[in-house]
Amino acid sequence: MRGQQNGPDDSVACSVPTGTSESLNRRGAPAGNPPTVSFWRSIKMVGWSFLGIRKNSEYQQDMASVSLIHIVVVALGGVLVFVVSLMAFVNWVVAK
Repeated sequence: MRGQQNGPDDSVACSVPTGTSESLNRRGAPAGNPPTVSFWRSIKMVGWSFLGIRKNSEYQQDMASVSLIHIVVVALGGVLVFVVSLMAFVNWVVAK
């Protein structure tokens, strides 16, 4: 079978299907655009997570634009505020 050898000179054409969706990088952000890290977005993300209300599209956007350190700091702060306000409320109710 002459002419059917695969060697270093042979090239294989690869086609990438183009659709309506744009390609995304590993964190879900559009490829080519670096994600911008936003502390305010981290606050909103943790707040909605405390309530248990999340849209999948918003979740994907949040994962592309938040930092893990921001999430941990905001979550610990939110838990601290929740516990202190709950303790203050209980003390206020018991004092009456």
